Amino acid sequence: MILGTGLLFLILAGLAWIFSAAKRVKAQVAHDSRVNAARWQASFDESYRHWIETAMVFAGQGRWIPKGTASRFLASHPAPEHPAKNWKLAVGETCAEETLQCHFDKLNAQHLTQQKVACQQFFATVEKNPLTDEQIQACVCMDDAVMVVAAAGSGKTSTMVAKTGYVLHQGLATPEQILLLAFNRATADEVGQRITEQLKDVPRVEKVRSNTFHAFGIDVIAKATGKKPSLAPWVDPSNPGADVREVSDIIQTLAQQDEAFRHDWALFRTVYARDVGKWGQPDEPEAYGNGVRGFRTAGGEVVKSKESAPSRTGCSTTILPMNTNAPTSMQLPTTNTGNTSPTFTIPTPICTTSTSLSTAKGSRPGSSRAIWQA
Repeated sequence: MILGTGLLFLILAGLAWIFSAAKRVKAQVAHDSRVNAARWQASFDESYRHWIETAMVFAGQGRWIPKGTASRFLASHPAPEHPAKNWKLAVGETCAEETLQCHFDKLNAQHLTQQKVACQQFFATVEKNPLTDEQIQACVCMDDAVMVVAAAGSGKTSTMVAKTGYVLHQGLATPEQILLLAFNRATADEVGQRITEQLKDVPRVEKVRSNTFHAFGIDVIAKATGKKPSLAPWVDPSNPGADVREVSDIIQTLAQQDEAFRHDWALFRTVYARDVGKWGQPDEPEAYGNGVRGFRTAGGEVVKSKESAPSRTGCSTTILPMNTNAPTSMQLPTTNTGNTSPTFTIPTPICTTSTSLSTAKGSRPGSSRAIWQA
């Protein structure tokens, strides 16, 4: 009995010691984990701080930081890695590039505010009207690519002129390094002239190039191959209007060869290609002929309303000759108004025959036309 009691006591004492030792080990593991976590965090914080400082030096101070800077920096300076956390848990952003861009965006916002004050006089006088906040931001922003979306006449050309002046005044580029491109010669010439006039105080401003895309492309090919390519006669700048005439000839040829195309083209130019005008505003007459002020049809005739123009020019395969001076009148179903004469009338057809489609440039074969009784 005594032996059994002693054995039980030893077992209980052993279990108590085991539980106590396990508790001490657990506490030690937790302590070591906290120490390691603190050491890892301190090491990561130091690496992260050094990485951010290096990024700021790489990006440069006192100027706009382009969006591509973050990816270019990461290519040569990989972000530090936390031993126990992913980037979002360690820093807060989803990736290292987003972290860098957040830092750069803050610096760019500060730079924009500073430049608005420092260059206030320039932005107010570079064009006839002071630049708006959006135009100033487009001038100061030096991203790898900047897209300005604005309506016609809202100041896109002014922004190009002002940005050229800002770049030159800030020493961000030399005149020989600036190229402005436009789709047509008139715009390219206008931009070049305005830059010369508005930025005449800038040395060698005449070296700034203002070209059309085509002229620039031809120049590049000439320099690369040693031979300037020749243009088709109908796109040569020395032959204005030739491109329109060429396209017109192509359309006429297609219309003569393809009945379906002829019909679709007639429908397009008489119906879908018309300006429908603004809601609630009457149409303003745009032509005058034969004593009538109104709207010119594709056949060259002037009618009183846009609604009658498509019918007079053949928006369908049947040409309906209208009588704009018919004495016809109609009785309105009220006692307060008298008879009224319509703008045009359609006579009654008596037969159908094959004839030609009359247009401003002559006749084309293959259309069907009705013969009408007087």
